[in-house]
Amino acid sequence: MYPSKVTGTYGEDFLRGLAYGAAACIEVKHVGHEIEKILTTALKSPAAKVQDAATTFPMHVSDETWSPWIKNLVLKLLAQPNLSRRNSDFLARQMELVALVDPDSALTVAEDVVRRMSEKISTNSNNWPMAASHLTNITLAAQRDPATRERGLMLFERLLELNLHEAKNAAELMNHREALQR
Repeated sequence: MYPSKVTGTYGEDFLRGLAYGAAACIEVKHVGHEIEKILTTALKSPAAKVQDAATTFPMHVSDETWSPWIKNLVLKLLAQPNLSRRNSDFLARQMELVALVDPDSALTVAEDVVRRMSEKISTNSNNWPMAASHLTNITLAAQRDPATRERGLMLFERLLELNLHEAKNAAELMNHREALQR
């Protein structure tokens, strides 16, 4: 369907176009294998614009659309070692929606995003990307589910250790609410 090794500017543009097309069709199950192959190939590209195209898929998350196939695909995409910080931000934003129907998967993605970012970025919270609020919301949603409560709390504490303003604000708000209830 497409060359296994795409090189040069034209090759990058070709792969970028394929990635945009595949991302737009992510919910079409009967072409799932080809979509997966295109998106994982795009994420392996050293070109940021090609990687960006691979993570532009729309997430219309509901119990019906968050199928095991899409769940596995998102987790495979996240496992790509070349995933950039900006693409990690996008996946964190997408996973905030997933947390409502599958907190375990959302938490798995959030844990990986935090691990990647904390390895690459200093703990100065100003360097953290826009994903911080999404990551905080995922951890809070995970804490509401008994099956993921412990992991959600551990990741929330990690966000506090990393000095994220969003996590600090959420903790202060929870403390304030608790004080008002007494």
